[in-house]
Amino acid sequence: MSLKQIKIKRSLPELDGLLDLIEQYKEAAFIAGSFALWMVQEEEMFIPNDVDIWFENGKTLGLFIDSIKITYNDKFAKKLKKITETERAITYKLKTDNPELNIKIQLLKSFYGTPEEVIKQFDIGNCRIVVTSKIDAYSTGSLIHKNKRCLLNPNSNINNPYNTALRMIKYAKRGYTVDLDTIYYLFRSFEKNINKKNDLFDQANHEHGQS
Repeated sequence: MSLKQIKIKRSLPELDGLLDLIEQYKEAAFIAGSFALWMVQEEEMFIPNDVDIWFENGKTLGLFIDSIKITYNDKFAKKLKKITETERAITYKLKTDNPELNIKIQLLKSFYGTPEEVIKQFDIGNCRIVVTSKIDAYSTGSLIHKNKRCLLNPNSNINNPYNTALRMIKYAKRGYTVDLDTIYYLFRSFEKNINKKNDLFDQANHEHGQS
């Protein structure tokens, strides 16, 4: 993998079974996005609700689902309750004894690829983080997760600027700053992508794998 290795700083005991399972797939299944970002930080106390798991291909996704159902770590599997399945993702609710935790595990099937390919298409640059086990995390840059500016990914085509704007607001609430160049770039994405009357509403209803 061409990404840079960084240290995992924290996790949740409730996710130990999930991380053990992910490790079995040797980077063909991995956590990426805002929860991965949370795992490599120390100072941010906000725990994202969604744990997004990505897969190298559909076959790996199928094997992973089978593992959850019947073949691996019964104790962990009993903590999962499937709540929805769409073209985009299969979502499980993680049962915990902590009433403050509201964790959903999403198995993404809207895009398959290697860790590099998946995070390359993320619009928010800060969450281009990959976790492949309890101890292994990787980033596009060794310090990207420490930057408290909300960074847009220059390599990403922002096809859903409405959703990108909502994610930027979430990061602002977490203490990230958003500079004028970033806002200008986002406005240009709106101008480029929204050409029809109903496009804004269509984009508002189109979910993406980051949070």
